[in-house]
Amino acid sequence: MTNNDDPNTYKPHFEPLVSDEPARTQPLRRVSRRPRPSRKLNELVARFGKPVGIAVASLGVFTGAVVAYQSFGPIHTPSALTDPLDDVLGFALLDAYFNRLPLEKRIELAKEIAARIRSMNGRDSTMLAAFAAGIAGKARDQLADNLSGMMVDLFDSYAQKYTEAPDDQKENLIESSLLELLQLQHDLDPAGVTGDTPPQEELAQMKKDATDRAQKRTDRAPSNVRRTNAEETLAQVEKDVNTRTNPAQRARTVRFMRDTVRYLRGQSIKTGKPKRE
Repeated sequence: MTNNDDPNTYKPHFEPLVSDEPARTQPLRRVSRRPRPSRKLNELVARFGKPVGIAVASLGVFTGAVVAYQSFGPIHTPSALTDPLDDVLGFALLDAYFNRLPLEKRIELAKEIAARIRSMNGRDSTMLAAFAAGIAGKARDQLADNLSGMMVDLFDSYAQKYTEAPDDQKENLIESSLLELLQLQHDLDPAGVTGDTPPQEELAQMKKDATDRAQKRTDRAPSNVRRTNAEETLAQVEKDVNTRTNPAQRARTVRFMRDTVRYLRGQSIKTGKPKRE
């Protein structure tokens, strides 16, 4: 047997697998990394987010104010008597902002334009011809829109008064509205086409024509009876009313025009039947 205590005997050296001494700990070395993009973005937002937000909000408020001013702000109305005629006509006939004016201002401007055209000189006549020749496409559509819009609003103003009037005054209100409309037709005539017949005489003739037509309707098929000028006008206005008004406006305006036709034909405005003598 080999004596393990013999100092001359070779002893291999092995490190113990398990030691009772505490293990030596080395401090972890931090690895330097570049900042992640998200961290950079957060830093940028923290630094510039508030100023940028304020700037964007201010821009939105400014843009909204501009749009609101253009939509609801005051409208510069040219002077029909002193401003260049082409500018005045361009606003009244070809500018959508014309429709935003109150009805009274639109009618007043139209009257002034008609009066100026009736008294215009040769230079204005040449300009007017050139202006009329240049109306085409969308400009022609806007012209029709401005004219029909004013007529629809005018009839709606009559209809409002008619709706609020007592039953015993409705017929008189129809008559006064028609007289006002006939006088306005004279005032807006730039070339004297309507003639010099007083509105009262024109209304009497309108009633006679409508009564004759109503009588012919009982004698023959309605399709063979030609409409009177007044009925043609009311039919065109009713067509525009159906496309340009809300339900409440449409109801009262259509009723007013229906009763106006009955009045012209000498019928009862309530029943549509001939009045008893």
